[in-house]
Amino acid sequence: MKIGIPKNRKELKQHLRDPLFKNAIHLISTTFATTALGFVFWMVVTRYYASEEVGLASTIISSMNLLAMLSLLGFNVALIRFLPNSDEKKDTINSCFTLCLIAALVISAIFLLGLDIWSPKLLFLKQELLFATLFIAFTGILVATTLLNSVFISNRTSKYVLIKESIFGTSKIPIPIFLVSFGAFGVFFAWGIGSVIAFIFGMLFLFRIIPSYKPGILVKREVVNDMFHFSFWNYIANFFNMAPAFILPIMITNVLSPDMTAYFYISWMIAMLLFAIPQQASQSLFTEGSNIEEKVAENVRKSPKFILLLLIPAIIFISIFGDKFLLLFGKEYSAEGFKLLQILVISAIPFAVNAVYISVKKIRKEINMIVLVYGIVAFVTLVGSYLLLESIGLIGVGYAWILGNLITAGGIGLVAMKDRLLIRKFERGN
Repeated sequence: MKIGIPKNRKELKQHLRDPLFKNAIHLISTTFATTALGFVFWMVVTRYYASEEVGLASTIISSMNLLAMLSLLGFNVALIRFLPNSDEKKDTINSCFTLCLIAALVISAIFLLGLDIWSPKLLFLKQELLFATLFIAFTGILVATTLLNSVFISNRTSKYVLIKESIFGTSKIPIPIFLVSFGAFGVFFAWGIGSVIAFIFGMLFLFRIIPSYKPGILVKREVVNDMFHFSFWNYIANFFNMAPAFILPIMITNVLSPDMTAYFYISWMIAMLLFAIPQQASQSLFTEGSNIEEKVAENVRKSPKFILLLLIPAIIFISIFGDKFLLLFGKEYSAEGFKLLQILVISAIPFAVNAVYISVKKIRKEINMIVLVYGIVAFVTLVGSYLLLESIGLIGVGYAWILGNLITAGGIGLVAMKDRLLIRKFERGN
């Protein structure tokens, strides 16, 4: 099926019936729905809190997300792979929960003890026992809710992921209004309480889909060995993939100021809406390729056209009207964040090239290339941002991010051209 703009209702229905596009649209819609709740939360926060407090809060939340990602040890990926065929589901789940929660306790404690080194502006987190305790507890809760998502996906009950995330997004919205006197920690506390509520509902869903499940502290060596061996390189790849989003707020707070972090964070959230289009369309490509391998080549040809069909109008719209959208968060967010947002949305093009390539490599189980692509993007983005922040300010992050994606997309293009030339040479030789 050729991809273009549907000329009538019949052609539109044909597009929507294609599993590749149907799944992609569902995933993109789900991401947009949950992200919308996040926007509402931050619009409430920016109305009641100063930009410095918003910046500190986003830095704390990014730190927690980074620590939670490190604490998962790749078991969130391994659960999806191993749990469906496991005869000991309870032991498998409890082993993953136990190890990851221990890791969260140790890693978050180390982070707090070393705040003088990597984020002095967050020192208040360890100066009050209550703040430190809640930080560690909320990090653990985030780890647990992420593992619950993996259990639901592995059990083909991913509807509970959407329900749980919607509960999280909705429940935290009104809380910051009542905690303004606590400053940045009030925002983080609201985020944490929303996570706790979502976790409680997630556990209720878990008891429903696996009635025999009982929580417990357990580490079953044979289960852990098999799963960790499988998940290690996926863990490394995922770390590189998520590192810019979680480390940049900490870096900007340290190098510039919490105010600048607030402006970055909101612009980044809006850009993530665009990144969701190639990301989720490529996830659909991976899903289809894993189920019907003989259609991989056909789907790889269709995916970029489908992505661009959605992406180009969105890039044009946000590039022109993004400053108006940022006004929803305040005039200073529009004034300080719009130029950065324009660069970030343009980067969605090379980002899409990388996303499609990574999906193909996932289908072929070539994890080393996935690690390489994510690693280059993360390295160029983080090192480039650090070098440019002091000299040209926040926009330097945008230049570093787009450069990292352009380098990898260019490399992918050169490899693709080389492969085509080799194929043509081989065909001529025969």
